[in-house]
Amino acid sequence: MLTITVSVGDRVVAKATAGNVSNLADISDYEVRTVEQGYAPLQIPYSHTKGKILGHQRSSSVWSLVGKIAELALKEEGDV
Repeated sequence: MLTITVSVGDRVVAKATAGNVSNLADISDYEVRTVEQGYAPLQIPYSHTKGKILGHQRSSSVWSLVGKIAELALKEEGDV
């Protein structure tokens, strides 16, 4: 499972997890959950998403998967 934590200073403002649901196949599918904690001083609202990333090339950089997770969260929240 990949876990992403986003902090501003000492405060955690967002987290995401991506669990491989395809037995670590070369081309893998992931179940994703994201949450933004909400932090009024930075105008960050609370939000959460669930979704899937399908057909990810596991041998690619981890940043490729992180980018897909961010895109999924933004799309689900209507920010894209």
